[in-house]
Amino acid sequence: MKKKILFSITLAGLLLWACGDDFTTVAPTGILSDDALQNATGVDLKLTAAYSAIDGERVNRQGEGVAAGGDNWWTDVVSDDAHRGSTDGDNTELFQIETLDWQTGNGWFLGRWSALYGAVNACNAVLSLINQIEDGDFTQQAGEAYFLRGYYNFELQKFYGNPSFISVENLDNIEFNQPNPGPIWAEIEADFTEAINSLGDEVVNGRANAWVAKAFLGKAYLYQGKYEQALPLFNDVINNGPYSLNAEFVDNFNAAGENGPESMFAIQFASDDGRSYNGNGAGTLNFPGGGPLGTCCGFYQPTQDLVNAYQTDGTGLPLLDSYTATDVTSDYGINSDEPFTPHTGPLDPRLDYTVSRRGIDYNGFGLNPGKEWIRATFTDISGPYLPKKNVYQADEVGDKPWYWWLGIRLVWYQL
Repeated sequence: MKKKILFSITLAGLLLWACGDDFTTVAPTGILSDDALQNATGVDLKLTAAYSAIDGERVNRQGEGVAAGGDNWWTDVVSDDAHRGSTDGDNTELFQIETLDWQTGNGWFLGRWSALYGAVNACNAVLSLINQIEDGDFTQQAGEAYFLRGYYNFELQKFYGNPSFISVENLDNIEFNQPNPGPIWAEIEADFTEAINSLGDEVVNGRANAWVAKAFLGKAYLYQGKYEQALPLFNDVINNGPYSLNAEFVDNFNAAGENGPESMFAIQFASDDGRSYNGNGAGTLNFPGGGPLGTCCGFYQPTQDLVNAYQTDGTGLPLLDSYTATDVTSDYGINSDEPFTPHTGPLDPRLDYTVSRRGIDYNGFGLNPGKEWIRATFTDISGPYLPKKNVYQADEVGDKPWYWWLGIRLVWYQL
């Protein structure tokens, strides 16, 4: 009996010892500790994560996944430049956005919001880590993180008007429920200015430099109507920066022109596994829903209003005040087996590198035959046009695997 009691006491003691809280201090397998990251390698890893957030991909992302993509193509459907595309019944929430029937629970708005705030947190994590390191010079890395945070907050400001500003201190203290009393332009300007002061002029593909930061600070001023402050920055970048126009306009959008002289800051995508047909994963809905490419899904169709804006006066100058008076001839309501003559009036030649019209070559794949390549019906609101800039060229199919991704310019491929 004594042996049983002694055994029970011993067992109880072992169980109590085993139920201590020591396990809470053991780092989970596969997770780097804070101490392990407090070095140059750790800073570079976190900075890479902040850059990678540009494409909108993140763990536990909320809302519509396509809306998170950095190209922002879907916001054009609120403007007069693009229709949502496809048929009216395909993706009700995006149709509601185009028709200004906005619901508070619309997943497209939440998708972009979630991605951008995740990106802001990634930038703050870089700056927080640098603050914890006593030795070493991380001026360059901090400058890049400030630029990226400025960019992500700039996107939040453009989209949502009065977003909350999340600081490094907020991240450190897990205080994300911040007020949003008004615009955060002052914080955006401060981040871009800090980036200008911290970054060098060297051009590294996919990385920010002082020239890029100047351009974005100028853009932030421009959005606020601060034209006198914006102009000197733009002139400095144009006249003194290492950038220039491409000799061929189309080289902005093909594989051969990737990271060309016009490209200031571009996402550097890698080939995936054949999933996305040479484009940003969030943008591949915008390939033709018919025709020789075998692609999907016919979204993001240019509007007649955009096409009309490419009319000229015959000398090449745009019709700034009168382009809406007449329509460029379209094949709307005309089937592909019915005759059609393309518009014969003067047009800016850049139109046909931006918009695909019937009777005009489609990126080397032959003449666009019209309706048989358009997924939308004549009763849908999306019209007769297809986008071209974000779709690969026929002569690129043999050069790279057909799933090769293009680096999408940060000015994006919006129409």
